[in-house]
Amino acid sequence: MYRDPADLAGLRDEWAALHRRSGDGSASTGPDYCMVALTHALPRHAAPFVIAAWSDTDGRLTGIWPMWLTPEGGRSVGHHVGIGSHEENSEPLASDAASMAAMLKSAEDACDVLIVNNVRPEGLLFAAIRGRKPWRIHKSRIRSPITRCAGAGSWDAWLAGRSRKFRQDIRSEGRRLARLGDLRIGRVEGAEIAPFVDWLFDQKTAWLAAWSDQASWLHAPECRAFVKAALADEATRLVGHGIWLDGRLVAAALCLKSAVHEYMVTVYDPAFAACSPGHQITGHCVAEAIAEGCDFDFRITHDSYKLRWIDDFDLRYSLTLANTLRGVPALVPLHIRTARKTLTRWRDGLRRKRVAG
Repeated sequence: MYRDPADLAGLRDEWAALHRRSGDGSASTGPDYCMVALTHALPRHAAPFVIAAWSDTDGRLTGIWPMWLTPEGGRSVGHHVGIGSHEENSEPLASDAASMAAMLKSAEDACDVLIVNNVRPEGLLFAAIRGRKPWRIHKSRIRSPITRCAGAGSWDAWLAGRSRKFRQDIRSEGRRLARLGDLRIGRVEGAEIAPFVDWLFDQKTAWLAAWSDQASWLHAPECRAFVKAALADEATRLVGHGIWLDGRLVAAALCLKSAVHEYMVTVYDPAFAACSPGHQITGHCVAEAIAEGCDFDFRITHDSYKLRWIDDFDLRYSLTLANTLRGVPALVPLHIRTARKTLTRWRDGLRRKRVAG
Protein backbone atom coordinates (compact mmCIF):
# COMPACT_ATOMS: atom_id res chain seq x y z
CA MET A 1 0.00 0.00 0.00
CA TYR A 2 1.17 3.53 -0.81
CA ARG A 3 0.15 6.69 0.99
CA ASP A 4 2.48 9.14 -0.77
CA PRO A 5 1.98 9.67 -4.54
CA ALA A 6 5.71 10.37 -4.89
CA ASP A 7 6.40 6.72 -4.03
CA LEU A 8 4.44 5.61 -7.11
CA ALA A 9 6.86 7.13 -9.64
CA GLY A 10 8.76 3.87 -9.99
CA LEU A 11 5.55 2.00 -10.80
CA ARG A 12 4.53 4.13 -13.75
CA ASP A 13 5.88 1.82 -16.50
CA GLU A 14 4.53 -1.36 -14.91
CA TRP A 15 1.22 0.37 -14.22
CA ALA A 16 0.98 1.41 -17.88
CA ALA A 17 1.71 -2.17 -18.98
CA LEU A 18 -0.93 -3.53 -16.62
CA HIS A 19 -3.41 -0.96 -17.93
CA ARG A 20 -2.81 -2.18 -21.48
CA ARG A 21 -3.22 -5.82 -20.45
CA SER A 22 -6.04 -5.68 -17.97
CA GLY A 23 -8.04 -2.47 -18.23
CA ASP A 24 -11.15 -1.64 -20.22
CA GLY A 25 -9.25 0.98 -22.19
CA SER A 26 -10.38 3.94 -20.08
CA ALA A 27 -7.69 6.56 -19.51
CA SER A 28 -9.17 7.25 -16.07
CA THR A 29 -7.51 4.10 -14.67
CA GLY A 30 -4.13 4.69 -16.29
CA PRO A 31 -1.07 6.01 -14.42
CA ASP A 32 -0.87 9.43 -16.06
CA TYR A 33 -4.45 10.46 -15.32
CA CYS A 34 -4.42 8.99 -11.81
CA MET A 35 -1.06 10.49 -10.84
CA VAL A 36 -2.25 13.98 -11.79
CA ALA A 37 -5.44 13.37 -9.81
CA LEU A 38 -3.52 12.19 -6.75
CA THR A 39 -1.32 15.28 -6.95
CA HIS A 40 -3.88 17.98 -7.78
CA ALA A 41 -7.44 16.76 -7.07
CA LEU A 42 -7.18 15.44 -3.52
CA PRO A 43 -10.34 16.59 -1.67
CA ARG A 44 -10.10 18.42 1.64
CA HIS A 45 -9.46 16.10 4.58
CA ALA A 46 -8.80 13.18 2.21
CA ALA A 47 -5.74 10.94 2.22
CA PRO A 48 -4.22 9.08 -0.77
CA PHE A 49 -4.38 5.30 -0.48
CA VAL A 50 -3.07 3.13 -3.32
CA ILE A 51 -3.25 -0.67 -3.16
CA ALA A 52 -0.92 -2.80 -5.30
CA ALA A 53 -0.69 -6.55 -5.89
CA TRP A 54 2.37 -8.45 -7.07
CA SER A 55 3.02 -11.87 -8.56
CA ASP A 56 4.63 -14.38 -6.18
CA THR A 57 6.47 -16.02 -9.05
CA ASP A 58 8.08 -13.22 -11.05
CA GLY A 59 7.43 -10.10 -8.93
CA ARG A 60 5.42 -8.47 -11.70
CA LEU A 61 2.72 -5.93 -10.86
CA THR A 62 -0.62 -7.76 -11.17
CA GLY A 63 -3.02 -5.21 -9.70
CA ILE A 64 -3.36 -1.57 -8.68
CA TRP A 65 -6.20 0.38 -7.10
CA PRO A 66 -5.65 4.12 -6.65
CA MET A 67 -8.10 5.74 -4.26
CA TRP A 68 -8.43 8.31 -1.56
CA LEU A 69 -10.05 7.93 1.82
CA THR A 70 -12.37 10.66 3.04
CA PRO A 71 -14.21 11.10 6.36
CA GLU A 72 -17.93 11.35 5.62
CA GLY A 73 -20.63 11.29 8.28
CA GLY A 74 -18.38 9.70 10.87
CA ARG A 75 -17.24 6.99 8.45
CA SER A 76 -14.15 6.43 6.34
CA VAL A 77 -15.14 6.23 2.67
CA GLY A 78 -12.93 5.01 -0.16
CA HIS A 79 -13.30 6.56 -3.64
CA HIS A 80 -11.39 5.99 -6.86
CA VAL A 81 -9.24 9.00 -7.68
CA GLY A 82 -10.36 11.33 -10.45
CA ILE A 83 -11.78 14.68 -11.42
CA GLY A 84 -14.16 14.67 -8.45
CA SER A 85 -17.43 13.93 -10.26
CA HIS A 86 -17.26 10.22 -9.38
CA GLU A 87 -18.43 9.42 -12.91
CA GLU A 88 -15.23 8.07 -14.41
CA ASN A 89 -14.84 4.39 -15.10
CA SER A 90 -13.05 3.35 -11.92
CA GLU A 91 -12.74 -0.42 -11.86
CA PRO A 92 -9.34 -1.30 -10.33
CA LEU A 93 -6.81 -2.94 -12.61
CA ALA A 94 -6.04 -6.62 -12.03
CA SER A 95 -4.63 -9.32 -14.29
CA ASP A 96 -6.27 -12.21 -12.42
CA ALA A 97 -9.02 -13.03 -9.93
CA ALA A 98 -6.61 -13.67 -7.05
CA SER A 99 -5.05 -10.20 -7.36
CA MET A 100 -8.50 -8.58 -7.46
CA ALA A 101 -9.64 -10.53 -4.39
CA ALA A 102 -6.50 -9.55 -2.46
CA MET A 103 -6.90 -5.86 -3.33
CA LEU A 104 -10.59 -5.94 -2.42
CA LYS A 105 -9.70 -7.39 0.99
CA SER A 106 -7.17 -4.60 1.56
CA ALA A 107 -9.71 -1.98 0.49
CA GLU A 108 -12.33 -3.44 2.83
CA ASP A 109 -9.87 -3.33 5.71
CA ALA A 110 -9.04 0.32 4.97
CA CYS A 111 -12.50 1.93 5.06
CA ASP A 112 -16.07 1.57 6.31
CA VAL A 113 -17.63 2.24 2.90
CA LEU A 114 -16.17 1.63 -0.54
CA ILE A 115 -17.60 3.30 -3.67
CA VAL A 116 -16.61 2.08 -7.14
CA ASN A 117 -18.23 3.69 -10.17
CA ASN A 118 -19.00 2.35 -13.63
CA VAL A 119 -17.95 -1.26 -13.14
CA ARG A 120 -18.31 -3.78 -15.96
CA PRO A 121 -20.66 -6.64 -15.06
CA GLU A 122 -18.26 -9.04 -16.79
CA GLY A 123 -15.18 -7.70 -14.95
CA LEU A 124 -13.12 -9.22 -12.16
CA LEU A 125 -14.40 -6.86 -9.46
CA PHE A 126 -18.02 -7.76 -10.14
CA ALA A 127 -17.06 -11.44 -9.80
CA ALA A 128 -15.15 -10.75 -6.58
CA ILE A 129 -18.16 -9.21 -4.81
CA ARG A 130 -20.53 -11.98 -5.89
CA GLY A 131 -22.06 -13.68 -2.86
CA ARG A 132 -21.80 -10.65 -0.58
CA LYS A 133 -24.87 -10.27 1.63
CA PRO A 134 -27.46 -7.95 -0.03
CA TRP A 135 -27.64 -5.60 2.94
CA ARG A 136 -23.89 -4.98 2.64
CA ILE A 137 -23.89 -3.99 -1.01
CA HIS A 138 -25.82 -1.62 -3.24
CA LYS A 139 -25.68 -1.94 -7.02
CA SER A 140 -26.84 1.02 -9.08
CA ARG A 141 -27.51 -0.08 -12.65
CA ILE A 142 -26.28 2.38 -15.28
CA ARG A 143 -27.23 2.42 -18.95
CA SER A 144 -24.64 4.77 -20.37
CA PRO A 145 -25.71 6.43 -23.67
CA ILE A 146 -23.33 5.53 -26.52
CA THR A 147 -22.86 6.79 -30.06
CA ARG A 148 -21.63 3.80 -32.07
CA CYS A 149 -19.48 5.71 -34.53
CA ALA A 150 -16.13 3.87 -34.46
CA GLY A 151 -16.56 2.42 -37.92
CA ALA A 152 -18.16 5.45 -39.57
CA GLY A 153 -14.97 6.42 -41.38
CA SER A 154 -15.71 10.14 -41.44
CA TRP A 155 -17.95 12.77 -39.91
CA ASP A 156 -19.79 13.26 -43.22
CA ALA A 157 -20.41 9.52 -43.59
CA TRP A 158 -21.74 9.28 -40.04
CA LEU A 159 -23.90 12.38 -40.45
CA ALA A 160 -25.41 10.92 -43.62
CA GLY A 161 -26.88 8.14 -41.52
CA ARG A 162 -28.76 10.52 -39.22
CA SER A 163 -32.21 11.93 -39.83
CA ARG A 164 -32.71 14.71 -42.34
CA LYS A 165 -33.79 17.11 -39.60
CA PHE A 166 -30.68 16.31 -37.53
CA ARG A 167 -28.42 17.03 -40.51
CA GLN A 168 -30.23 20.25 -41.34
CA ASP A 169 -30.10 21.47 -37.74
CA ILE A 170 -26.36 20.84 -37.42
CA ARG A 171 -25.57 22.65 -40.65
CA SER A 172 -27.90 25.62 -40.15
CA GLU A 173 -26.67 26.15 -36.57
CA GLY A 174 -23.10 26.17 -37.79
CA ARG A 175 -23.91 28.75 -40.47
CA ARG A 176 -25.68 31.00 -37.95
CA LEU A 177 -22.67 30.92 -35.65
CA ALA A 178 -20.27 31.67 -38.51
CA ARG A 179 -22.26 34.75 -39.49
CA LEU A 180 -21.68 36.25 -36.02
CA GLY A 181 -17.93 36.68 -36.44
CA ASP A 182 -14.61 34.93 -36.88
CA LEU A 183 -15.46 31.33 -35.89
CA ARG A 184 -12.94 28.87 -34.53
CA ILE A 185 -13.74 25.33 -33.31
CA GLY A 186 -10.95 23.16 -31.95
CA ARG A 187 -8.82 22.06 -29.04
CA VAL A 188 -7.55 24.32 -26.31
CA GLU A 189 -3.78 24.44 -26.03
CA GLY A 190 -0.92 26.04 -24.12
CA ALA A 191 -1.58 29.48 -22.71
CA GLU A 192 -5.32 29.14 -23.43
CA ILE A 193 -5.78 26.36 -20.86
CA ALA A 194 -6.12 28.37 -17.63
CA PRO A 195 -8.65 30.93 -18.94
CA PHE A 196 -10.50 28.15 -20.77
CA VAL A 197 -10.90 26.09 -17.58
CA ASP A 198 -11.89 29.11 -15.48
CA TRP A 199 -14.52 30.09 -18.05
CA LEU A 200 -15.91 26.55 -18.22
CA PHE A 201 -16.16 26.19 -14.43
CA ASP A 202 -17.57 29.70 -13.96
CA GLN A 203 -20.24 29.17 -16.62
CA LYS A 204 -21.18 25.72 -15.34
CA THR A 205 -21.43 26.75 -11.69
CA ALA A 206 -23.54 29.77 -12.67
CA TRP A 207 -25.87 27.44 -14.56
CA LEU A 208 -26.04 25.09 -11.57
CA ALA A 209 -26.82 27.97 -9.21
CA ALA A 210 -29.84 28.85 -11.34
CA TRP A 211 -31.23 25.34 -11.05
CA SER A 212 -30.17 24.04 -7.63
CA ASP A 213 -28.57 25.10 -4.36
CA GLN A 214 -26.80 21.76 -3.92
CA ALA A 215 -23.02 21.57 -3.84
CA SER A 216 -21.29 20.04 -6.85
CA TRP A 217 -17.79 18.80 -7.61
CA LEU A 218 -17.60 21.80 -9.95
CA HIS A 219 -17.47 24.07 -6.91
CA ALA A 220 -14.32 22.41 -5.52
CA PRO A 221 -11.12 24.39 -6.27
CA GLU A 222 -9.06 21.20 -6.40
CA CYS A 223 -11.16 19.93 -9.32
CA ARG A 224 -10.47 23.09 -11.28
CA ALA A 225 -6.75 22.73 -10.49
CA PHE A 226 -6.81 19.10 -11.63
CA VAL A 227 -8.36 19.97 -15.00
CA LYS A 228 -5.74 22.66 -15.66
CA ALA A 229 -2.92 20.26 -14.82
CA ALA A 230 -4.42 17.38 -16.79
CA LEU A 231 -5.02 19.47 -19.93
CA ALA A 232 -1.40 20.61 -19.79
CA ASP A 233 -0.21 16.97 -19.75
CA GLU A 234 -1.13 15.21 -23.01
CA ALA A 235 -0.40 11.82 -21.46
CA THR A 236 -3.53 12.09 -19.27
CA ARG A 237 -5.61 12.09 -22.50
CA LEU A 238 -7.96 14.73 -21.12
CA VAL A 239 -8.85 17.13 -23.95
CA GLY A 240 -10.61 20.49 -23.96
CA HIS A 241 -12.68 21.54 -26.97
CA GLY A 242 -13.91 25.07 -27.53
CA ILE A 243 -15.85 27.35 -29.84
CA TRP A 244 -14.53 30.90 -30.14
CA LEU A 245 -16.19 33.85 -31.85
CA ASP A 246 -13.78 36.72 -32.48
CA GLY A 247 -11.55 35.21 -29.80
CA ARG A 248 -14.37 34.97 -27.25
CA LEU A 249 -15.30 31.55 -25.86
CA VAL A 250 -18.96 30.68 -26.41
CA ALA A 251 -18.87 26.91 -25.73
CA ALA A 252 -16.51 24.45 -24.08
CA ALA A 253 -16.31 20.74 -23.44
CA LEU A 254 -14.04 18.26 -21.69
CA CYS A 255 -13.59 14.73 -23.03
CA LEU A 256 -11.36 11.84 -22.06
CA LYS A 257 -9.73 10.14 -25.04
CA SER A 258 -9.94 6.47 -24.18
CA ALA A 259 -10.65 3.35 -26.24
CA VAL A 260 -14.09 4.93 -26.26
CA HIS A 261 -14.09 8.74 -26.03
CA GLU A 262 -15.78 9.72 -22.78
CA TYR A 263 -17.87 12.84 -22.32
CA MET A 264 -17.17 14.69 -19.09
CA VAL A 265 -18.77 18.15 -19.12
CA THR A 266 -19.95 20.77 -21.59
CA VAL A 267 -21.28 24.30 -21.28
CA TYR A 268 -22.13 27.25 -23.50
CA ASP A 269 -22.79 30.96 -23.16
CA PRO A 270 -26.61 31.36 -22.93
CA ALA A 271 -26.34 34.62 -24.88
CA PHE A 272 -25.73 32.47 -27.97
CA ALA A 273 -28.39 29.83 -27.24
CA ALA A 274 -30.28 30.63 -30.46
CA CYS A 275 -27.33 29.26 -32.43
CA SER A 276 -27.10 26.04 -30.35
CA PRO A 277 -23.34 26.19 -29.62
CA GLY A 278 -23.76 23.24 -27.25
CA HIS A 279 -24.98 21.14 -30.16
CA GLN A 280 -22.04 22.31 -32.26
CA ILE A 281 -19.41 21.52 -29.63
CA THR A 282 -20.92 18.07 -29.12
CA GLY A 283 -20.66 17.49 -32.86
CA HIS A 284 -17.00 18.47 -32.78
CA CYS A 285 -16.33 15.99 -29.96
CA VAL A 286 -18.12 13.16 -31.78
CA ALA A 287 -16.29 14.03 -35.01
CA GLU A 288 -12.95 13.69 -33.22
CA ALA A 289 -13.95 10.27 -31.88
CA ILE A 290 -14.89 9.22 -35.42
CA ALA A 291 -11.55 10.46 -36.78
CA GLU A 292 -9.75 8.26 -34.23
CA GLY A 293 -11.95 5.21 -34.87
CA CYS A 294 -13.71 5.34 -31.51
CA ASP A 295 -17.26 5.29 -30.18
CA PHE A 296 -18.46 8.17 -28.03
CA ASP A 297 -19.75 7.57 -24.48
CA PHE A 298 -22.05 10.28 -23.06
CA ARG A 299 -21.90 8.66 -19.58
CA ILE A 300 -24.62 8.05 -17.02
CA THR A 301 -27.40 10.65 -17.41
CA HIS A 302 -30.06 10.45 -20.11
CA ASP A 303 -30.48 14.14 -20.88
CA SER A 304 -32.58 14.85 -23.95
CA TYR A 305 -29.72 16.57 -25.78
CA LYS A 306 -27.61 13.42 -25.41
CA LEU A 307 -30.33 11.11 -26.69
CA ARG A 308 -30.38 13.02 -29.99
CA TRP A 309 -26.89 11.69 -30.68
CA ILE A 310 -26.91 8.12 -29.43
CA ASP A 311 -27.96 4.75 -30.80
CA ASP A 312 -27.07 2.33 -28.00
CA PHE A 313 -26.48 1.93 -24.27
CA ASP A 314 -23.56 0.37 -22.40
CA LEU A 315 -24.41 -1.50 -19.20
CA ARG A 316 -22.36 -0.79 -16.09
CA TYR A 317 -22.90 -0.65 -12.33
CA SER A 318 -21.85 1.71 -9.59
CA LEU A 319 -21.17 -0.22 -6.39
CA THR A 320 -21.36 0.89 -2.76
CA LEU A 321 -19.99 -1.65 -0.31
CA ALA A 322 -20.41 -1.59 3.46
CA ASN A 323 -17.24 -3.12 4.91
CA THR A 324 -18.09 -2.61 8.60
CA LEU A 325 -21.22 -2.31 10.74
CA ARG A 326 -20.52 1.43 10.88
CA GLY A 327 -20.76 1.49 7.10
CA VAL A 328 -24.10 -0.31 6.82
CA PRO A 329 -26.33 2.75 7.56
CA ALA A 330 -24.80 4.52 4.54
CA LEU A 331 -26.49 1.98 2.28
CA VAL A 332 -29.98 2.36 3.75
CA PRO A 333 -31.04 5.45 1.77
CA LEU A 334 -29.63 3.88 -1.40
CA HIS A 335 -31.70 0.73 -0.94
CA ILE A 336 -34.80 2.81 -0.15
CA ARG A 337 -34.32 4.87 -3.30
CA THR A 338 -33.94 1.72 -5.40
CA ALA A 339 -37.08 0.21 -3.84
CA ARG A 340 -39.06 3.36 -4.63
CA LYS A 341 -37.91 3.33 -8.24
CA THR A 342 -38.85 -0.34 -8.55
CA LEU A 343 -42.31 0.30 -7.12
CA THR A 344 -42.79 3.29 -9.44
CA ARG A 345 -41.87 1.23 -12.50
CA TRP A 346 -44.21 -1.58 -11.38
CA ARG A 347 -47.07 0.87 -10.78
CA ASP A 348 -46.53 2.63 -14.12
CA GLY A 349 -46.40 -0.70 -15.93
CA LEU A 350 -49.66 -1.78 -14.29
CA ARG A 351 -51.33 1.47 -15.34
CA ARG A 352 -50.20 1.01 -18.94
CA LYS A 353 -51.64 -2.48 -19.01
CA ARG A 354 -54.97 -1.22 -17.69
CA VAL A 355 -55.09 1.51 -20.33
CA ALA A 356 -54.17 -0.96 -23.07
CA GLY A 357 -56.81 -3.41 -21.78
